[in-house]
Amino acid sequence: MPATRQPYGVGLAYRPEVHHDIMQFRQEFDVMEVATVDYLERYWRLVQDPDTRYLRELIATFAVVAHGINMSIGSVEPHDDAYLHATRRFLDEYGIDEFSEHLAFHRIDGCDTRSFIAMPFEAESLNWLERKYNAARAILGRPFALENVSYLFVPAGCSLDEADFITEMTRRTDCSILLDATNVFNNAHNHGYDPITYIRKLPGDRINQLHIAGGKFVNGIWLDSHSATVMEPVWDLVHAALDHTNAQSIFLERDTGYHPFEQGIMSDIRKARDIFFKHRPATPPTAAATTPAPTAADEAPSRAINALDPAVANLRSFQRAIMRQITDVNFRQQVAADSNLVLKDYPMTPDWKSRWEGCNQDRLKRMAIKWPETIKVQKDLEEDLKRVEWRAWAAQNSW
Repeated sequence: MPATRQPYGVGLAYRPEVHHDIMQFRQEFDVMEVATVDYLERYWRLVQDPDTRYLRELIATFAVVAHGINMSIGSVEPHDDAYLHATRRFLDEYGIDEFSEHLAFHRIDGCDTRSFIAMPFEAESLNWLERKYNAARAILGRPFALENVSYLFVPAGCSLDEADFITEMTRRTDCSILLDATNVFNNAHNHGYDPITYIRKLPGDRINQLHIAGGKFVNGIWLDSHSATVMEPVWDLVHAALDHTNAQSIFLERDTGYHPFEQGIMSDIRKARDIFFKHRPATPPTAAATTPAPTAADEAPSRAINALDPAVANLRSFQRAIMRQITDVNFRQQVAADSNLVLKDYPMTPDWKSRWEGCNQDRLKRMAIKWPETIKVQKDLEEDLKRVEWRAWAAQNSW
């Protein structure tokens, strides 16, 4: 399939559930962002778009980019090569050049929170991310964007702030940045910094896409729920981002509460388009850059990543200890009583132990409370997949 048109303008983070609504308002969308999980995870593919008819119509109608959620690029463990190769096949098959993932971790030691956890803003994290990015890039065969995430807690006493951390990542690699304005708003409120200053510190020439979404305010903090209309202060950040960056597209994320479609989603889309085209010309000023052909260096295998490298031992211990706190209530109680117990299973230098101790325990506990629900949802999906596959088999083999 030939490459899609140059992504430019305003669109939606596509969900097959609203395909017909999107087509009804097709003249008011410029671009679409496809979540790869909808096509790489068998359950979602079978229940939403089994013959990819919707996807093919989408690509024939709009410029399309792809967005992933399962890489966990920050995890100090080897890549899931099956995920990367499946992503590469998907992008190549449907002619999608632009891909993005999240600058965070959510998986380690066989546990997956399904919620993003911030990387410690330290050189050790950057050293690891540089290796992981280059290994993923080699398999994907293209540079890709990394998105700033909304996070509940961040280690205390890091040597960098988040904006400097992201900027350094762009210096070390050829990644671009997907700037989520709502995540900036959430984090600025939840962690006490100025969002405009944050945006202006980022390398504007490396930011090619923006996300916006609505969230919810619970117990004094903003949560990234993708469940409501965009909060009013976020629009000011969109203006600031378009002033500062080279962003060529804006995508509205909505995962629930799709209807009434025109009063909710289309209201935000229209406002985003009004803002975008006040800052950008009606048509893209330049043709889309072609994806560079892979070089010999690009083909370095991901097995070159060594998660046991002593140079990232502190980061690995930090992540494993955080995950254990989230998933093991007994461990959480033990280290709450005596923090030195963490060093028995997860050795860290004193400065890294201090960062681990400085994570907001109340907000970490929020993730721990959700952990049983996370496991249940996964088991329910696995059981439902069996039923979906049985119905598909029975339909094809009726007698």
